[in-house]
Order: sequence, then structure tokens, then C-alpha cells
Amino acid sequence: MAIIIALCILIIIYIIIMMVIKAGKADTFDLLWMQRLHFHVDQSEKTQRPKVRRLMLDSTALGGDTFLVIFSLMVIAISATIESWSLLYSYLTTALIARALGYILKKIVNRKRPALLANAPQMFTTSFPSVHTMMATALYLWLGFIMPQIIGLSPNIILQLFCTILIMVIGFSRLYLAVHWPSDVFAGLIAGLIVILSIQAISHA
Repeated sequence: MAIIIALCILIIIYIIIMMVIKAGKADTFDLLWMQRLHFHVDQSEKTQRPKVRRLMLDSTALGGDTFLVIFSLMVIAISATIESWSLLYSYLTTALIARALGYILKKIVNRKRPALLANAPQMFTTSFPSVHTMMATALYLWLGFIMPQIIGLSPNIILQLFCTILIMVIGFSRLYLAVHWPSDVFAGLIAGLIVILSIQAISHA
């Protein structure tokens, strides 16, 4: 029951955020925070340190489609090795729902990407929500919280903390690279949580 209540609350929060974005009422907030992150008081662009930028590029890749394929192959191999088809089913359900939902949600709002930095990575999809953040939230929460349950392991606080930090770093990388607005990243986080709670609700039904 608690899962259903939490799921309903998150869905309501996401819908509210989506309506605010479509009405353009988050633009001022988003622009303010991006300017604070990327510009000095005199509006001159802050210089990004090469090593930090490289770290952000590597971090953001951990929520992308290429890594998703690699991660999926690893889970398939592990599931086959330990002969846990419930593990494979749980993962594929989570990954496919998250990826399909991300595609659908982007089409609904059709928000433009930030155009703040000249060296921002070139993106060809819409901005809202951040699917990188959404996928990272869904997959790494699955890795830290759901996978151990399925294979009969005790909860591992270190693994859970690592996965949580990784989600935060990936979300921040989208802002640092100026390819998303803050509300995109927050909405991606909420959408990822919705996917995980939906999977939990289905498995406990």
C-alpha cells in the first residue's frame, strides 16, 4: 500500500512539473541557476577545467544508451551464469519500461535544449525530461536495491550509497555540460523513481 501511495504522489509531482514547464513558468528559475553555474557576476562565461569536463563527460556516459547496452549484456550474462531468470526478467522490465517511457515523455513536452555554452555537446533530441537522469535513477536503484533482493543477498549499504551518488553525479553532469535545464534533471529523477516503484508494485501485486 505504501508503494502505491508513494507512486501516486510522484506521478502527481511529475504532472505538476510538466504543466509548469509547458506553461513556461520554470524558465526564469532554470535560467537563473544555469547562469549561476556557468557565468560570473559580470556575465562572462566561466572557464571549465579540462579534467572536470572530462569527468563529467565520462559520468554522463554512464546514463547513455551505449552503457545501457553494455550493462544489459552484463546482466544477461550474470543471469545465465546463476540461472536466475527472475533477475533477467526484472532487469529487462525495468530497462525497457524506462527507455520507452523516456521516449514518450520527451514527445509530450517538446522542450528546447539550453543554448548557453559554445562548447556544450551537440544534442538532437528534446530537453524535458533528462532521460540520462531517468535511466540512471531506474537502473542504479535497481542495481542497489532490487537486484540483491532477487538473488537473496542482504542489503548492502555501500552499494546503495554508491548507486545513489552515481545518480546524483550523472544528473549534475547534464547541468555542467549545459545540455539540460535543472527542472529537466529533477523531472528525470522523479520519472526514474516512478519506474522503480511501478516495478515494485507489479512484483508485489
